[in-house]
Amino acid sequence: RYFRDKKINLYNSAQDVRPSEDYILGVGDQINVAIWGYADYNEVFTIEKDGYIQPKYVGRIYLKGLSLANAREVIRARYSRAYMIENSQFDISLNYSRVIAVNIVGEVEFPGTYTVPAINTLFNLMAYTGGPTRYGSLRSIQIKRNGQVVRTFDLYKFLSKPDANDDY
Repeated sequence: RYFRDKKINLYNSAQDVRPSEDYILGVGDQINVAIWGYADYNEVFTIEKDGYIQPKYVGRIYLKGLSLANAREVIRARYSRAYMIENSQFDISLNYSRVIAVNIVGEVEFPGTYTVPAINTLFNLMAYTGGPTRYGSLRSIQIKRNGQVVRTFDLYKFLSKPDANDDY
């Protein structure tokens, strides 16, 4: 019944939610680099098809495949070579999440291909697609890439003891 109410919505943009630190950056993600205080700088970059951004005076910074937390470290280190940021505030934020196509198959109420911002989690997609049918499993939901299982999700465990780290 929980999933049939369709009360859970997909996030439509990065402004709808603050991404977790383990969000994996990819081509098309848009990030904002801001420095204020002793130095003043604010610029928005889109990760290019080769996986990098290219700020002036800093050079190419490869971000594709890095978590948001790791990207912050890498960007901060690279900017510290070109800007005096030690006495300034430094922030990296996700402005826009790339759009991905997700195939929902198996014993789910509304299977199909959904085009959604990558910031959405498995739980968001399960709720949006009506959840498992009465024949579907709550305990063994598989996430596959290129035909390989990359993660198994236990929806029952997540609903009884939510942990953001489990919501892939």
